[in-house]
Amino acid sequence: MKNLYPAAKTTSSMILFGLAFGLGLSDAGSAVLTRNANQYNGSYHVIDPAMLPLTGTPPSLDGVRGYFEYTVTIDTTGWYELRVGWNTSLGDYQNGTTGIFYPYTKYFIHNPNVGMTYFNSSIPTSAASGLPSGVFKPGVVWLANDGGSPKSYGVRIENYYNVMPLPPITSFELRKLAPNFATNLRVTCNGDGSWIGRRYVGLNENLPINIQAGGDNLAGTVIVEVWKEGASSATSSVSVPFSATANPVTTATHVSVSATGDYYLKYKVGSSYVPTHVNLPRLSFTALNIAAATAPSNSTISKTAMITEINCATTSPTYSGGLTDSVIPAAFNNGNSRVVTVGGLTYRETANNGFSDCWLANRQPASGQYITWANWFAYTMPATLQKGQLYLMEIDYPDNDDRSFLMEVRQGGVKPYQIRASGVDTGGYHTPTNTMKTHQIFFWPDNVADQPRAVVLNYQIGMRAAAAKIRLYRVNGELPWLLGNSAGGGRKFGHWFEEPFSFTMTYSDGSVKDSGSYALAIERWAKMLKYLGGDTLWVNVSIYGDLLYPSNNYQKQWAAPNTPDYFKMILLIAKKYDLKVVAEFHPRSSSELLTKYRTAADPNNYPHLAVKKDGSVVNTTSTALFNPVYPANQTWLTGMLREFVLKYKTEPSFHGISLRGMDWVNPGLNNFSNIDWGYDAETAQLFAANGGPAYDSSLTPAQRYALFTSSTYSVQWDAFRVDQINTLYSDLRDTLITDANVRPNSEFTIYSNTGVKGIVGSVTPTVRPDRIKAGVADANISGFKYVGRFSYGRHRSVPSAWDSDRLSLTDPNELLEFASSRSFFATAAYAEDSGWTVPNSWLGLPDFTGASGNPWVSGHLVPTGRYNQERYALMLARGDATLIMNGGNNYFIDQESTREFLKEYRQLPNHAFTAINSTTADPVVIRQYLVGGLTNMFYLVNTTNTSRRVRINFSNTCQLQRLSSGGTTTPGTTWDINPLAPFEVRVYRVNDPATITAWSNLP
Repeated sequence: MKNLYPAAKTTSSMILFGLAFGLGLSDAGSAVLTRNANQYNGSYHVIDPAMLPLTGTPPSLDGVRGYFEYTVTIDTTGWYELRVGWNTSLGDYQNGTTGIFYPYTKYFIHNPNVGMTYFNSSIPTSAASGLPSGVFKPGVVWLANDGGSPKSYGVRIENYYNVMPLPPITSFELRKLAPNFATNLRVTCNGDGSWIGRRYVGLNENLPINIQAGGDNLAGTVIVEVWKEGASSATSSVSVPFSATANPVTTATHVSVSATGDYYLKYKVGSSYVPTHVNLPRLSFTALNIAAATAPSNSTISKTAMITEINCATTSPTYSGGLTDSVIPAAFNNGNSRVVTVGGLTYRETANNGFSDCWLANRQPASGQYITWANWFAYTMPATLQKGQLYLMEIDYPDNDDRSFLMEVRQGGVKPYQIRASGVDTGGYHTPTNTMKTHQIFFWPDNVADQPRAVVLNYQIGMRAAAAKIRLYRVNGELPWLLGNSAGGGRKFGHWFEEPFSFTMTYSDGSVKDSGSYALAIERWAKMLKYLGGDTLWVNVSIYGDLLYPSNNYQKQWAAPNTPDYFKMILLIAKKYDLKVVAEFHPRSSSELLTKYRTAADPNNYPHLAVKKDGSVVNTTSTALFNPVYPANQTWLTGMLREFVLKYKTEPSFHGISLRGMDWVNPGLNNFSNIDWGYDAETAQLFAANGGPAYDSSLTPAQRYALFTSSTYSVQWDAFRVDQINTLYSDLRDTLITDANVRPNSEFTIYSNTGVKGIVGSVTPTVRPDRIKAGVADANISGFKYVGRFSYGRHRSVPSAWDSDRLSLTDPNELLEFASSRSFFATAAYAEDSGWTVPNSWLGLPDFTGASGNPWVSGHLVPTGRYNQERYALMLARGDATLIMNGGNNYFIDQESTREFLKEYRQLPNHAFTAINSTTADPVVIRQYLVGGLTNMFYLVNTTNTSRRVRINFSNTCQLQRLSSGGTTTPGTTWDINPLAPFEVRVYRVNDPATITAWSNLP
């Protein structure tokens, strides 16, 4: 990268903030090396080139994001300290209220033959350190010359962090220190001195520490003390002796604790603590009890006597709102709800105005205004709740008409996004049963200051929300686990959260603000999954600028040096509950990768961006679209994931990583987005070398598009795109699994959570997914799986889109798009708004804190009754699913009937089961697993919404064993399986040598 400023000589008269710094005048032979901020004579990179040249009096790095490197020459081997000065008149380095320095800037000593040596980023206040005002000390480092010859090093100052850019650093000094064992030493954790965020360990688990000390032929002992936060004495200590040596020695040691809590380290040499100005890292860590959890003794939910029940038909709502319609007159209950009796069912229903059109530009309320047309009613639930206690709200609703609505638990004064909202879809694709159904919402109270409100809120226009009764229970003790669900030892079911911290919305009580409350939320998630019968936590660790882990070399705009290692916490708790964890990345670090190639010389040079058929690129920091075949992009993606995998590969609960593809914010690092993209010179040359036309540098992107998509080359163009993306994943497999040696023969897997769609295709009146045009197509790559994904539920106010989503499940070609993976994602449609619907003040509650006090609703629409199991049943019947995930961005805890499915599904091993039926479109699908030509196991899936009976014939007399219950049959050759309830699954083992010879449907 271009150097704008050559090295400048320092002089004895140089004044730094009014202080005369420096004891020497040049590199060679001086005891102090001094550089001004604008004297960077090594490489540099800044996100905004307009920030150069550095300005101010004196010039400082204030407000810049990027790095600067300063070349210095050492001719004397020994310990050196780095001192940094800043312009105190700007006052934005030090937090004026707490006196704590922002720990976001990183400092390195760099030598090509040695690599990066990190200084500590956590800086004590000047007053405590004994340094002059306006000066701080990142730490000390041992530097050596080359056998008596001067040796060059680079001092790098770096900060890409999006929230807090570089402070007003105006200069630094590198000082040669006098020999002193007590102050000339370094401490790092896992060899990493730049990350100062909180670590997490299990009880008695070792926290590795490296101590570098000695040199100058000095000997001594470093004592590392472990202190519990708030304690008056050390919990434990470890002594590390050092013999007299010419050069320092790095000794690996560790600390551990036997009690849960938050801890930090302090250091002694002899009987005295190491002085503050040495700036050794505090290394905060939290110890968690990760001893294997035991299943609760109860097998069913232990509910107290009902706390309260509200009969909506006989009790008028406490609150209600929305416009009237022609059926419900304004004179009745404010014109927005009525009591009806239909087919023996009595309930309250709203008028037919919903908020599903709130995302249309002409329907979004102005700032400070709310949706007034949507219908809703709400009740105050006369109950005093206990914070931290689990409660269950049940809502009886009629399954007799087209309905799409939300049910909410509301309290006041907490964060808006912690509304527990869960919806239901009736009618439409789901044949009404004309009975009452029950919907469940689990929740932990946000506070005890107000009684909760139960809200029934209409979503779809032209439909009516309805409820008959609302009940509130206290859940005593622990949730029961679905036991006996791992005999097959293979098939996975789990929950996926769209955003890194969104699990806290469902599983917190509103107080999530520290490591203890995060751990509590994760434990609740783990327990809920055990209750349902699942085994996989699918965690988004990096998306939308949020990260659940610290990174040294990647995503520097989002991962500050003090980022806690929340992903390690999740892995530890998952281990406790015998759960698997998959870490998902949405590689949307657009800002970092976008600016990586931008220089001050040419700030508009974006060789790594995808090029559209019209020659345009997308280079905004939030939505930049990258070229997936550009080598440096692949290097960045691979490096980011490799760093992550190496960090956690030894954790037994770590079972995979996932790369997300998403239409609306698509970085294109793992796909071509759609057929409109990929017409840059780099891709054209690569296509020419792989079956395409000869490369012609004179062609414009529009001409390339016309040529590549012509009848002559379109087939090759599609195949090339698919091959490039599959090669990318194959290379990732080699790098992340094979080369990184992630637990050989383990289940560790790379996934692609596919959501990307193309812009062509016409199998329905709406645009269908055409992932091949984006380079995404089924690939049988060892260690890698595409995950077929679709949404269920009626989303927004576009019926044609409902049909499109429905086909993703019911059309086998759609559902089995990635047949070789046998992996499926079912994500609920979000009935979502961004703060426009029913403010707390309308419910007699204090407004929410934050986000201007507006509510934020994101309810997931669950199919009614047994239709809740339909999506899972079809994935198993048609795809022999080995991985099934449900998920979303807020509350989507499965309804009780999911446990019935999982009790059977989780018995199955991962082996491929072959469909006996001539087609998997038969009402009841039967699949068997053969061993030596004999039927070892088989399962049946009713894919319809009516009860079914099936007769199965065997070649020999045999006994069948129902795996979920362990029950066995009397030996025989013909078995009638009945009745199979709608969407029911049953799994059997054949205990004697026999083969299925025939099957038939029974009336």
